[in-house]
Amino acid sequence: MNTQLLKNKFDRIGARATVRPLVRNRWRPANGPVVIDVGRNRHGEYFDLQADENADLEVLDVQFIKKDHKGWGPWIIGKQKEEQQRKEALRRKAKEKWRAEAAAKRKAAKEARLADKEGMAAGKLRLAKMLITSNPEAARRRLTEIIEKYPQTKAAKEAKELLRQLDEK
Repeated sequence: MNTQLLKNKFDRIGARATVRPLVRNRWRPANGPVVIDVGRNRHGEYFDLQADENADLEVLDVQFIKKDHKGWGPWIIGKQKEEQQRKEALRRKAKEKWRAEAAAKRKAAKEARLADKEGMAAGKLRLAKMLITSNPEAARRRLTEIIEKYPQTKAAKEAKELLRQLDEK
């Protein structure tokens, strides 16, 4: 980070600035890679700029705005280092990957439930086929149960056909 450039920008607006490494404080943690505060020494007030060692801040504009009840203060428009933007992009990609994997797991679970229904319907259909010759009424009940409970299965299609054949007899 070019500290002299920052100091020159503040000099142009008639303000003093000091630039120093970011002080880590557990009681008042920093909100980002750069902290701006107003300090006072024997020469008067100055802007205390603290920057993380990875921070690369480029000042695009400095304006003074009216803050809530605290009076006027600086508003610095800048951009962060490309490394931080790259890390944020990697985090977003990881999140998207996690969501895609979760969606694939949900889809696999749904397919497994459908396969389980297919197996249940096939077992009931085998029983209904055995009952057709000995007890046609019980077979009819089983076939209608298959059609109602498992309508999207192959067994349901076959059950409809068998039920139609039973009705023709």
